[in-house]
Amino acid sequence: MERTSLVELPRRHRPEVQKAHQGVARLLSHVRMWMLALVVATAGGVLPAAVATPAAARAAVDTIPVGDNPLGVTVSRDGTRLYAGNLLGNSVSVINTITNSVVTTAPAADGPGAVTASPTKNRLYVVHGGSGTVTEIDSDTYAVIRTVPVGDSPGGVAVSPDGKSVYVTSQNDDTVTAIAT
Repeated sequence: MERTSLVELPRRHRPEVQKAHQGVARLLSHVRMWMLALVVATAGGVLPAAVATPAAARAAVDTIPVGDNPLGVTVSRDGTRLYAGNLLGNSVSVINTITNSVVTTAPAADGPGAVTASPTKNRLYVVHGGSGTVTEIDSDTYAVIRTVPVGDSPGGVAVSPDGKSVYVTSQNDDTVTAIAT
């Protein structure tokens, strides 16, 4: 029989499995609503099994117009901003999470898709699938810090909990690129 354990994270933490050894983890998001995720961990890896939110969160509370073909979305480390990568708009919409309104639109060339925020500093990482690059952006000024080549047809992006590494998956060459921040 497999062992089951529950872990409840403080609100300030991003939803993530911190320890998954053949069990179940209960996760809370760092924004104003909670999320319960059932994650089944086996010897072969981690498999998300179910996700639930409170009843009030199941209905849309607002619709926020952003750029053309939004694809990726992430929340700032303090929860006050939401970033949406607009694939065909070549931009990232910056949304105030209190007012649910776009405060600015930052240019981002080459079809931005997935986007993630650093948990430790004011940085965004934006994946550009067409050019095979990731752009590091200052999330205070929206200035481009650098653009890093990665694999062929990158799609997913994640930042390590300590903020020291960014990981990017690339579909066409079956790779994960690690980038030091």
